[in-house]
Order: sequence, then structure tokens, then C-alpha cells
Amino acid sequence: MFRYLSLFCLQLGLLLGDVLGNASIKPRAKRASHHRSHSSKLSVKDLALELAKKHLLKMIIDEQHDLDKAKESIYILERDHCTNIKSVGKPVTHNARYYYQGAWMKDPLGIMGVIHKTYKLPYTWDGTEEWCNGPFLYYNRANTPYIVKYNLKTERVEAQISVSGYTARRNYYQWGGYSGMDLAVDEQGCGNVVTHTYTLGTEPMSSMGNAFVACGVIYCIDNYNSKPTTINFAYDTKTGKQWNPNIQFTNQYGYLSMVDYNPREKVLYAWNARRQVTYPLTFEETLDLCY
Repeated sequence: MFRYLSLFCLQLGLLLGDVLGNASIKPRAKRASHHRSHSSKLSVKDLALELAKKHLLKMIIDEQHDLDKAKESIYILERDHCTNIKSVGKPVTHNARYYYQGAWMKDPLGIMGVIHKTYKLPYTWDGTEEWCNGPFLYYNRANTPYIVKYNLKTERVEAQISVSGYTARRNYYQWGGYSGMDLAVDEQGCGNVVTHTYTLGTEPMSSMGNAFVACGVIYCIDNYNSKPTTINFAYDTKTGKQWNPNIQFTNQYGYLSMVDYNPREKVLYAWNARRQVTYPLTFEETLDLCY
């Protein structure tokens, strides 16, 4: 933004310099015409300012368009080279908080910058599986089937979408906590919702410790409080294929209330008994593309 400001000042200075320069070579007018000349000079200044503003705005819009296209290309590239998860590394502890259950995440688009701000949301939420994507926060409005889309810039609700067939507070993960709706974003560039509305065959939601989505595949963690546990169920949302990947998962602190995948960093973010942790992931090297 500062380089735009410098450019704006330079352009405005050149435009005003031309105006003032042209005025300086003219012979002095009679006193009677002084007010007309001054008024004319101000109108030219205003015009120069408006032109400079429009030029600056166009430059910002063009750059934003280029940025959006670049991000779209990155998502397409990541999506087309998507593979299944091979292993989950040991957890890395980043912080400890007061609340035993909670949620934390990082915007995969990374366009909001580093911001420290407290928001007062218009509606409370259920569960711990919210998601932030760009300037928007998505969450399940408490005791309703609605997903709220909240704009972090304007601090307003953009939309509320009802999830068909979802009954609030009826189904949830093993640990409870009104966790019946799990929101996520992966390389597919869309929100995936894990609820009881998914037909997951022999794996009902109440038997899952937790779950997350990566490359269009839902991965289910067997137990939320067993320290050595496994990812024992996977479901491809496109093909309907189900299998047991049998991936070892270290539940270090024994109370896993939130797990989400970050497609930009290729890691899992988790909340485990007050601790904010991440898990590094290793993906298969074969070109087992997800569509």
C-alpha cells in the first residue's frame, strides 16, 4: 500500500506541477480577474486529484485480480497433484490455553496478514470445528442447522446456509461437545461438512474420535482419548470408496477435541487438552490423483 501512496503522490505532484507551472508563465492579470483565476486553478487541482485517485484504484483492482488468478492456479496445481496420506508425524506443541476444549487454525489463503483482534460474533456456535478461509469465518450457529459465513473485515454476517437433513445436537464425536457438524476446507477449494448426513457405511459419527478432510478424503481417528490411536477409516467423497488406512496417530495429551487440515501448510491443526498442536503429514508419492 505504501508504494501506491508514493506513486499517487508523485503523479499528483507532476499534475499539479504542470498546472502551477503553466500558471506561473502567464502575465499577471488584473485584480478583477484574480478570483476567477484562483477558482479555475482549484478546479484543475480537484480534477488532477480525481484522475490520480481513479488511476490508483485501477492499479489496486488489477493487482487484486492478478493475485486471485495466481491463487486459483496454485489451488488447481495442488488439487491435480493430490495423493492420499501415508503417515502422520509426532505432534508439535505450540501453546497451552485455559480451556480444555477449543479450536485454532490458520487461514490457508494467508491474505488477512498478521492480525490480533477480538471479535464479538452475532451468534454463538456449537462444537469446535469452525474454519477460517480468507476474510471469512464459517461456523455452526448454536442449536441450529445453519452454517454462518462471517466477514472478519466488515464484522458482518454475509450469509446463513441451512444444512439439509441435519438435526442439531443429535449426533457428535465420542467426546461430545455438540460436535455434530465439522467444517473443513481442503485442496478441492470447497467446504466439506462431516455430519451424520454422510453415509459412511460401518463408521457412524459417534464411534469416531475425530475426523478431518484432505484431498477430498475424510480421515477418521479411532479414539479421542487413547494416546496411541490410529486413523482407521477413510472415505473418498468423490468415488465413495472406503478403506482402513491404518495410520498411527499420537494423541499425546489424551483429549482430542478438534482436528483440521491446512492445505497450504500440509499439516494438521489440533486442540488437545488445552494444548494447541500441529501434526506434520507425509503423502503417498504415487500419482493416486483425487479429482
